[in-house]
Amino acid sequence: MLNERLFERIRGLDINAERSVAPNGVHLMPSIERHLRRLLNIRQGSVLLDSAMGIPDFTHVSGLNTSESAHDMERAIKKMVEKHEPRLSGIRVKFDPAKREYAVLHLTISARLAKSRDIPFVLDVAISAKGVI
Repeated sequence: MLNERLFERIRGLDINAERSVAPNGVHLMPSIERHLRRLLNIRQGSVLLDSAMGIPDFTHVSGLNTSESAHDMERAIKKMVEKHEPRLSGIRVKFDPAKREYAVLHLTISARLAKSRDIPFVLDVAISAKGVI
C-alpha cells in the first residue's frame, strides 16, 4: 500500500485494507499504468511545480517514423518515466515502427518493479496529438 500514489491510498482505506499484503507487489501494476498514462498525457512545461514533468511536444517533429526522431522520443519518454515513476527500474522505451499510423507514435515501455525485480512491467501505448489513445 505504501507504494501506491497518495490519492490511491486514501481511496483504498475504505475499499480494501488487504491490498498491502498482496504477494510480490502485483497490486502495483494498475497503479503504475494509470500514473504512466497520466504522465504521457501531460505536455512538458504545462505543470507549474515541475516544468520538466510530462513529455515534450512532438508535433513539430517531421516524420514520426524516422529512426532519429523515434530515438529522441524514446530518450525523452524514458527520462521522464525514470524521474517520475520510482516504482520501476531498468526502464526501456521502444518505438514500434511496424505499427504505422499517421501522426500516432506506438511505444512499448518495459521495466521491472523496483522492489520486486523478478516482476516485469510492460505497457503498450499509442500517443497522438490528442494524448495517449
